[in-house]
Amino acid sequence: MKQYGILTVTDATFEPVTVAEVATSLRIDQTADENDLLSSLIVVARRRIESQFGIVCGQATFDQYLDCYPDRYTIRLQRWPIQSVTHFKYLDSSGTLTTLATTEYSSKLVMNPARIMPAYGVSWPTLRGVAEQIQIRFIAGYATQAAIPEPIKTAIKLLVGHWYENRENTTIATLLPIPYGVETLLQPYALNTNGYL
Repeated sequence: MKQYGILTVTDATFEPVTVAEVATSLRIDQTADENDLLSSLIVVARRRIESQFGIVCGQATFDQYLDCYPDRYTIRLQRWPIQSVTHFKYLDSSGTLTTLATTEYSSKLVMNPARIMPAYGVSWPTLRGVAEQIQIRFIAGYATQAAIPEPIKTAIKLLVGHWYENRENTTIATLLPIPYGVETLLQPYALNTNGYL
């Protein structure tokens, strides 16, 4: 498996659930302090789900870096779902950062994970031979809050509720993995990491 890295270029433009929805789910009164806490926990829960399960809940832009091409020539994007590929850049043999023409590669965004491969009859260009020499920028996530599947929203509420009830870092609850119900709800939407990169 090849090495890759993901950087967030622009974070989510909206959160998957509102503070009011979480407060109702937890059956707590909304105060300024509680709202601030819930708001921050929603952000943390979204980012945890993004990093652990590859699910982007609010639309965001990412750069995926690779050290080289995968053995089977298919690059799998490490977030889901994918809206579009913005650009494909690489360091050519002379060390120049070059943008690969869209006619030179094919973006397959429907299957999970989304894939990029050379266009028919085209080979990947020669690289410089250094680390992080391939950069793919893409937009991922659901277009609107309403488009986010309800199980994902429920998982976020459960995760926020778990952290809300277990705020002290000395309690055993915070040392345990995320609640099993969260993983079960997210699994059908998680990035498919089986197989090669």
